[in-house]
Amino acid sequence: MGVTFVLNGLSYLGVALIAFYMYFSFCRREHISCQVGKILGVSGVFYFLMVILNFLWMFGFLGPNEKDFILVNVVLTVVSSVLMLYAVYKITEHRNLVYLLIMFLTTVYGINFSINKFFIATLAVSYLLMAMVFLSIL
Repeated sequence: MGVTFVLNGLSYLGVALIAFYMYFSFCRREHISCQVGKILGVSGVFYFLMVILNFLWMFGFLGPNEKDFILVNVVLTVVSSVLMLYAVYKITEHRNLVYLLIMFLTTVYGINFSINKFFIATLAVSYLLMAMVFLSIL
């Protein structure tokens, strides 16, 4: 189990470092690039929090719990997908991305169902939103 936490922590650390690098390199450019860099920097902070959490689980300072992992993963995925959507919207200014955000926010009404199904549905919709956002860049 410790190997999983190490690999997760290292992969999240890599993503956080790339996001921080992009933040610093984009903020040296024009205004729109700086805004996108700030969005990526905020995303990097959330990934760095996942690094800390995985290392706390690895070293035994916190006991790993499946429900905690699912909750933290849902929060990270939702925040990063909304931030990526906003960053791509700032770059492309496609109005379709705003409609995607509205459709994404309607999944919050699914909390009336089972909480476990809500987390699974939210993760699935968040990953689908990220895929659609990245495909819109292409």
